Amino acid sequence: MSTKRFSHSSRTRCVVNSLILVTGMALSGCGTKAATSDSTNPETHDPLAAGIAFHKQGDLTKAIAAYTDAIRDNKDDFSAFHCRASAHHDDGNYEAAVEDYSQAILLSDAQNVDALFNRGQALNELGRADEAVADFTACLSLDSKLADAYLERGLVHYRADRLPVALQDLNRALELNPEAAEAYQIRGDLMLDQGRFSAALEDFDAAIQSGLQNTEVHIGCGLALYQQGHYTECVQACDNAIKCDPKNAEAFVVRADAHYVLDQPEEALQDYATAIKLNPDDATVYNRRALVFEEQQQIEAAIADYQTAIRLAPEFADALANLAWLRATCSKDAIRDGAKAVELAKRACELTEWLRLDYCDIFAAACAEAGNFEEAAKQMTELIDELQDADAKAEFQAKLALYQNSKAYRQP
Repeated sequence: MSTKRFSHSSRTRCVVNSLILVTGMALSGCGTKAATSDSTNPETHDPLAAGIAFHKQGDLTKAIAAYTDAIRDNKDDFSAFHCRASAHHDDGNYEAAVEDYSQAILLSDAQNVDALFNRGQALNELGRADEAVADFTACLSLDSKLADAYLERGLVHYRADRLPVALQDLNRALELNPEAAEAYQIRGDLMLDQGRFSAALEDFDAAIQSGLQNTEVHIGCGLALYQQGHYTECVQACDNAIKCDPKNAEAFVVRADAHYVLDQPEEALQDYATAIKLNPDDATVYNRRALVFEEQQQIEAAIADYQTAIRLAPEFADALANLAWLRATCSKDAIRDGAKAVELAKRACELTEWLRLDYCDIFAAACAEAGNFEEAAKQMTELIDELQDADAKAEFQAKLALYQNSKAYRQP
């Protein structure tokens, strides 16, 4: 089961997500001009105050227009550029947000932590990791104890797969703010990636204890529990994730995987079906469900799912190999197709540079089904030479004996 996840959205901006904290005070970091006007009334004659009022109401189009009027009145107004940037940011227009944050930073002589921090988040959303890191580093040069800057820089490093430096930043964020729930969550995901499942679970639990209740943190718990063999607890964690967001497909997939291992095929199939309904383009879920169908002897349903997975992801080696195995070894004559099995298995082996021994085993079985027993025996002999496990060697030697006697392998 893959554990790598990039579900973290940027958390709290210094400006955008806390619009008016105190009556009469403008957006944090947006200067003091609006403090002298009614920033709760969009009908005010002050365009900056009107923009803030519209922004508070969630009317981003009118807010941006009002901020633009304020800029037209004064092209050196830091507050207007910063507030318009925050509105673009809220609207998902990160390019425009970066442009306005940059102008605000220029007007502040690069001394405004809020603008640098917010631009770093927007750059991160655009995938411009190095520039985002530079902005968060600039924030820290102005305020070395800004825990959120360490957290955000750690997130950028994490997304860029720079795990050691990400871990350093997340650790520092938690030193400065031991209640930083998001930092625990991201570090938990990082621990999953490193295979440190017990540490991951501790971090996810700490995030929850710190008040974080979202789908991702509960899924993280589920993944960590699954990897440690705690399948019943994994189901419970996924239940909590689904309570947070009943439309999160990943939660249903992880729960289905746990049901499968717990020998609860009907529950697994139900959860896979829900996941597919929520996200019909995820090839991996069709492949997972096909395995359950196959074990339940619902062969036609399994084949349909493998074919769908391959249609969605033509280079999905697992699905190619699994379908090849069915076509090569199924006990039902109508299902087997040696030529097709060879084609599928060979493609799976090529995609993995012939390094997956299980795929090579399937290729050998496919060759035998196609009547090429010489190639099947050759492949199996090479595989046996590479095996260390005695039980696996015995299994492969039994197959080799079949191929040497011009017999194909059949599933029990």
